[in-house]
Amino acid sequence: MLRGGVASAPTHALIGAAIGLIAGTWVAPESPRLRRWLPAWAALAAVLPDADVIMHAWVAYSHPFGHRGAFHSIGFYVVAAAASAALAGRGGQRALIAVTLFSALLSHSLLDMLTNGGLGIALFWPLDGTRLFLPWRPIPVSPIGIGRFFGAWGLRVLRVELAFALPLFAGAIVLRKAVDRRAR
Repeated sequence: MLRGGVASAPTHALIGAAIGLIAGTWVAPESPRLRRWLPAWAALAAVLPDADVIMHAWVAYSHPFGHRGAFHSIGFYVVAAAASAALAGRGGQRALIAVTLFSALLSHSLLDMLTNGGLGIALFWPLDGTRLFLPWRPIPVSPIGIGRFFGAWGLRVLRVELAFALPLFAGAIVLRKAVDRRAR
């Protein structure tokens, strides 16, 4: 099995941005600021779970707070999305923000579960700490570290990931433009 443990940050961000674009398509015209910023917030949310690599200095990868542990779980995603929506939104916007950010966060774990390396995702932590993968794992795991990412291995990973992410992102842009044209 390959060492490492992540799908790449650019791919997570691209998928998160696509989720934000799609969600923003249904934001009322009187919320242009939210509609404009939702893709960026969703892109950041989709990358956020990998901040747990900082924990490598204190805990083992296999620890519940190690990489792909608690910060890759649905429980963390619910708390993070709800807190973000409470801080960033007003009224009915809160629900849209929460659902969008939760979806972007969840996309992170689902993408990681498609990789062929690492320990899997503790998706149901704290109820169950079992590390999970999806049965189909077509994405080679990305190397951890910027220097290794820009080598042959990292570029191979990025090429495979973009085959998933670019069509989704392009589709989100086409959907947004079609809805905007119809609204005019």
